[in-house]
Amino acid sequence: MRVQSWYALSSVGLLMFAGCAGQQKQAAQNPTAQRVETAQKQTQEQLKAAQEAQKEATKQQQVAAQAQQKVQEDQQKLQQDQQRAQEEIAKAQQAQKQANALTKQATDQVHRNQQQATAALNDESQRVQSGIQSFAGMVSQSSKSSLQVMPPSGDAMTFRITPQTQIVVDGRQGTMSKITPGADARVAYDLSGPTPTAQKVLVTTGKVTGSSGTGTGGGSSRSSGGTASGSGGTGSSSGGNTPASGTGGGQ
Repeated sequence: MRVQSWYALSSVGLLMFAGCAGQQKQAAQNPTAQRVETAQKQTQEQLKAAQEAQKEATKQQQVAAQAQQKVQEDQQKLQQDQQRAQEEIAKAQQAQKQANALTKQATDQVHRNQQQATAALNDESQRVQSGIQSFAGMVSQSSKSSLQVMPPSGDAMTFRITPQTQIVVDGRQGTMSKITPGADARVAYDLSGPTPTAQKVLVTTGKVTGSSGTGTGGGSSRSSGGTASGSGGTGSSSGGNTPASGTGGGQ
């Protein structure tokens, strides 16, 4: 009986072991289980690949962010350079405008100077041809027969006054007695003699005077009652029937 029982137990154990082994072998050969295992492995591999891809994407994003920042810095620098260039262009245009204005001003001044120089040369040429020169300044001394004029710079000059000398004071005919020191004078004179001889003296005292007619040269003046002429002086007329007298040459 014992031998049969042990044999029976041994047979059951062998059957159970054989059953477990059979189940494992059956599980290993089950297509569904294989697909699940394969799917799990693929999922793990995909997750790992996704992690690697995420790392690479993060790295590329950082690189892109740095590149974008560099672009913004370059754009900002470009804007600053453009603004600076526009400011320099504006300064250059303003400088050119000022240069053009100064050039025009200088050109106009040169033109005026040339005109003045030409006029002065013409006047000097006429004076040289006629023997008449001019002198201007302030009266320092005056008498019946002489006049001393002090120029703004240089030495004073003394002129001889003759009966033929034309005297004009403040725009009207005058005499040497009306000329006082301090008045402005312009003298037309010649050097035909040892002493400069005044041909005409124009004096400005600054005093307001009435108007009267003065004539220069060899003309004649008419009065209501007669006619007088001067060969080289100034003729003036007075009322009535008396003839006018000339302060220049003989009648």
